[in-house]
Amino acid sequence: MPRGLGQLTSLQTLTWFVVAKDSSISKNVGGLDELNSLYNLNGSLQIRNLGFVKNGKVNPNLEKLLLQSLVLVSSRYGDARGDVNGDSEEMALQNLRPNSNLKELKVYQYGGRSFPSWLSSLTNLVHILLVRCSSCKHLPAMDQICSLRKLEIGGLDDLEYIEIEGQGTSFFPSLKYLIIKYCPKLMGWQKKRDDSTAKLAQFTFLSQFICHNCPKLSWIPQFPSLNEALELNNVSLQLVQEIFTPSISSSSTVPPFSQLKTLMFSQLAVESLQPYGLQNLTSLEKLTIFDCRDLKSLPQEMRSLTSLRKLHIYGCPILRRRCANKYCEDWPLVSHISYINVQARIIQLEGHYQLEDNESSNFVSCGEVTIVRFNFDSVVNEISNLLKALPPVVISHVLREANAVADSLAKEGLAKLIVQILRNQGMMIREQLPVTPSSYMLSVARNWWQLLRLWP
Repeated sequence: MPRGLGQLTSLQTLTWFVVAKDSSISKNVGGLDELNSLYNLNGSLQIRNLGFVKNGKVNPNLEKLLLQSLVLVSSRYGDARGDVNGDSEEMALQNLRPNSNLKELKVYQYGGRSFPSWLSSLTNLVHILLVRCSSCKHLPAMDQICSLRKLEIGGLDDLEYIEIEGQGTSFFPSLKYLIIKYCPKLMGWQKKRDDSTAKLAQFTFLSQFICHNCPKLSWIPQFPSLNEALELNNVSLQLVQEIFTPSISSSSTVPPFSQLKTLMFSQLAVESLQPYGLQNLTSLEKLTIFDCRDLKSLPQEMRSLTSLRKLHIYGCPILRRRCANKYCEDWPLVSHISYINVQARIIQLEGHYQLEDNESSNFVSCGEVTIVRFNFDSVVNEISNLLKALPPVVISHVLREANAVADSLAKEGLAKLIVQILRNQGMMIREQLPVTPSSYMLSVARNWWQLLRLWP
């Protein structure tokens, strides 16, 4: 940033402040101390390249700035971190204590092993987002931040536990949304001084819990009032059992998850959903079962889910064969559901069965996939259009799925399978599952599609 920026003392809005990699090489480059004179700054401020602060020496007094939102980015997104020192980042972040009235804090790519002590003292925070802080091993207690409504944690590769300070009504008293993704070493929540009473803590007002790719997470405080969404993707069965087993200490007479509206199971190594008390989900409106390849059947309790309006099943080969049409074994358990989508094929829409009798009886089973005969040329054209419309990461998933069964399918079957996968992935993306486009994936997919056209 230009030297002398601090002289703009009437400045009220500054979107970014970019720290120079080496401010000593130019007398025209200003440091973070330029912020000390900007007393009228408010709204949102993003400080970039925090990792370039030499030896952690930073003197801005952010406590004087009446900011509502502070975004801290260690280095430019996607840049190599070879010039960034984790110890310097810890010192720099410790010295960047914001005003206690801050409402939102977002930290990206922080390289320190721990967060500063002031994080727990920002009692007016409403939203905390921590992303790709890959060296951090534990997070400080945040459960006493009485205004916190949304906590998002993602890509903390070394994170092992999250500290707990309190319990009872003082434990995250306002938290409604908890999202934890891609924390492969996270094991649980730990009492700060003595974890003997840690399991008494409960998320009293939590409405939504999303947990993706945290395979070692085995315990989390219970959330008896969850009423919006529960998503469990690639987590341990121990965690699933912990979530669906009511606490002995709970005094609530209301069945767990009786107000839950949306439930998703994904990439779980389960053979049955029987132990998870689906009969209690009397308000459930949408159920998604994705890539649970060992799941053998749906439980009888499905009949009692009278509020269930949407059922999506994809990547569950055994379950798919049991729900593919009205002649299958599990159809009586789901026939009351208004919308049923199995392997990207709409079986029931607005309560009306969508397959003709000849379609239901002419399914061809081929290994673990079910296909329908069709005109190959028309499907190839549809594949072309879908490839152009969908994100590249979806195409990568298609290649993995198609290659897994390519040897056992004729060209018609393979092409039809691809269309089914593409349609389903398109549906999932419209429901805002995260995607990361890649030009390499797209080029591979396009080359593979050209080979498909020439398949003998």
